Amino acid sequence: MKSNGMKSKGGVNFGVGGAGVTYAYGHVPLDKQVDHLEGLVKGGILTKKHLNKSVALVCIGVNDYSSFNFFQNTLEVLPTFITTVVDGIALNLVRIQELGIRHIMVATVVPLACMPYTTFVNNFTKCVNNQTLSNETIQHNSLLEDRVKLLNKVLPEADIIIINQTKALETLFHNGQEYGHICFVNPFSPCCTGGNTETTVTNCGVTDDDGKPMYHLCKDPSRAVIFDFIHPTQAAWKTIVHLYSSTPGFTHFGPKLNTWIKQHDI
Repeated sequence: MKSNGMKSKGGVNFGVGGAGVTYAYGHVPLDKQVDHLEGLVKGGILTKKHLNKSVALVCIGVNDYSSFNFFQNTLEVLPTFITTVVDGIALNLVRIQELGIRHIMVATVVPLACMPYTTFVNNFTKCVNNQTLSNETIQHNSLLEDRVKLLNKVLPEADIIIINQTKALETLFHNGQEYGHICFVNPFSPCCTGGNTETTVTNCGVTDDDGKPMYHLCKDPSRAVIFDFIHPTQAAWKTIVHLYSSTPGFTHFGPKLNTWIKQHDI
């Protein structure tokens, strides 16, 4: 929504780069983002009448786990931390639904063991064998399914669907040559690498004091699955959305996304 009174029918993005369900790296967390949505409803800018025909997308959690791993928290507290993250998502799904948005998509986390910020250790050739990362992905997704199943049962008029981001990215990582406009090549390798070697990603987009890039870009981003250390390319997102929309097995608690949208005339 624009401050000059003009209304955008294309949607509103409340997401904050680097954010998590928890404060993770110190960015505005999920509950504060939903506060912003609630503020627009309370201010009369958004009404329940048109929110009833809207769709909300909640896609969050990766930064919580990367922060957890970075600060070397012990594995003993991991189950409790996963519960904190998933319950934080579930609580805010309830808030979003109560504000008037019945139709909600919530994404599973990315396959943490397959992302460039972890696979740089093997020159971006395959997923890493890391039990912590695997546990975080599997346990988060499993608990999220449990919570969404419960919410769909107990919330009046709730229609929450899970989009399987984990499976979609794993599909591109392991079968990338079968997807994309001209097929993805070296799917584990990011388009943008930085630092002193091609295997580091931390300086992607950074320049030195003289303005010289401290990173390298691939020639064709449309053939890469991941742009930097964790963000998919536009081409990858287009393919992922196509998987959600047209291929069975990439959504839970609902049909393929195209069918789901048509069923509810969203």
